[in-house]
Amino acid sequence: PWVEAWRVAGRPVAARLAARFVALREIVAAWRSGAPGEAGDVSPAAPAPRAGCCAVNTARGRLTHEVVLDGERVADWRITVPTDVNFAPAGAWATRVVGTVADDAATLREHGARWARALDPCVEWRLEVCDA
Repeated sequence: PWVEAWRVAGRPVAARLAARFVALREIVAAWRSGAPGEAGDVSPAAPAPRAGCCAVNTARGRLTHEVVLDGERVADWRITVPTDVNFAPAGAWATRVVGTVADDAATLREHGARWARALDPCVEWRLEVCDA
């Protein structure tokens, strides 16, 4: 309810941060109970012989590892981290920031930075504001 209250109050960044806190709390509670269930679910799969993938929900989003073996050698290993999804061209950051209109570059920069901090990328980042 308090996540929704922030959203309704027009505070989407605060709502996003609150939602991350709630998700993390649910994941930790599930791990402590010994039955991860939906919140902290680890989903292993074998889509093909000598291949496997595993996904786990985290506070930032879904983390996925996919691996393909060639004999005893890893032939391919792909990792999709929440930052890849959140900061993709159609991801959460872009949908909240791209197209924002403001009176000055400093306001745009702060708006974009606020959303970046809310999504908590796992890499160093820099925001540039360019005139269109």
